[in-house]
Amino acid sequence: MSFAPSKPIAARLEFSQSWRVVVAAMLGMGLGYSGLSYAFGVFIGPLTSAFGWSLAEVGAWTFYTNLGYVVTVTFAGRLTDRIGVRGVLFLAIPYLALAVASMALLGGRLWIMYLLAVVVGCVGSGTTAITYSRAVNSWFDAGRGTALGLTSAGIGLTSMVLPSLLQAVVTHAGWRYGFLTMGGLALLALPTAYFWLHPRHAVRTTAVVANEVPGDTRSMALRRPVFWLIAGGYLATCLANGGISTYLVSFLIDAGLSGAQAAAYAGILGVASMTGRLLGGVIIDRMHFALVCGGLLFAQALACTALAMHQIDAAPLLIFMIGFALGVEVDCMTYSTARYYGMRAFSEICGIFGLVGGIGMGLGALIFGQLAGTAGGYSTSFFFCAILVAVAAVLFAVTVRYPFIDATRTGDKAA
Repeated sequence: MSFAPSKPIAARLEFSQSWRVVVAAMLGMGLGYSGLSYAFGVFIGPLTSAFGWSLAEVGAWTFYTNLGYVVTVTFAGRLTDRIGVRGVLFLAIPYLALAVASMALLGGRLWIMYLLAVVVGCVGSGTTAITYSRAVNSWFDAGRGTALGLTSAGIGLTSMVLPSLLQAVVTHAGWRYGFLTMGGLALLALPTAYFWLHPRHAVRTTAVVANEVPGDTRSMALRRPVFWLIAGGYLATCLANGGISTYLVSFLIDAGLSGAQAAAYAGILGVASMTGRLLGGVIIDRMHFALVCGGLLFAQALACTALAMHQIDAAPLLIFMIGFALGVEVDCMTYSTARYYGMRAFSEICGIFGLVGGIGMGLGALIFGQLAGTAGGYSTSFFFCAILVAVAAVLFAVTVRYPFIDATRTGDKAA
């Protein structure tokens, strides 16, 4: 008589066999588009001084990179499903490194910086979770949440280390060498991607073979109610988080904190997000992700309500609650895609969610700022965010009634 291993034992076996995949994905996420984006703030001051551009003009870099990302993310997902993870990364990583390094050649023309920003977003979309999480999902089942949490933690580690490293380079050698250094760092993800990062399910292009890969196609996923529940919940959270992350420091200063205190409090958001990415994966391996996400989003809604009521004494705790929930949401997006739709069109479906998230983050910042300006303060904006997150909590919690996909079903059988 044979017995199947328990889930914890099965998870340990997966990590013992496939830890290289997680390490390569963590490094790639940290040195890809998402991780490198955290370091651009180092260059804002030097660029304004060098060319006389305003802070707003230089800060618009983020808008244009996000524009490039939104335009190409669904294509990057579709391409990953067609030619495989490494095929996309071998194109995206070198071009991302080249685009970032090209910033070292900037002259005094602002439109060239914006053009390069769009290019960074376009090629960078192939170095995000839609690519790396496909490889991780294909190697892990019992320990999938933990593996995805470790993968996305690469972004958190980069956000903590890279700005200080690049600041040292900029201080001692200048901003041009800073961009060259950042481009070189992006290339470091290529060797591990080549040697360690590959999906268990080989991707081949014939229609017959495609039907052997378990899961739904994009059109199948779009016909399932659970897709729209998750998309709606993800849009609502991104609308809220886009505004919170953009205006948190301004809100805290407006509430009476000094600039240094506000920046220190805002740093809690990043630490909490990384903590949520790490612990969130472990938690969703042991509890249904829908209940975890719903519960944490409800807690985030309460935190937003408290900030709207200017409970500044509790701000560190409230900001940590928001950041922790944000980190877990990232894990849940890729985890739920694999669980509900399988691996057949995983990256393409993730690309759709990425598109939704990108639009939500951009619009969220605009709406939050507009509400704060017209209402004469931030309370209305935070109440609005609380409502959005509460709605998202309900939408995610409702998905618990839908079963995960049968890991063996393929092709039209999945319809």
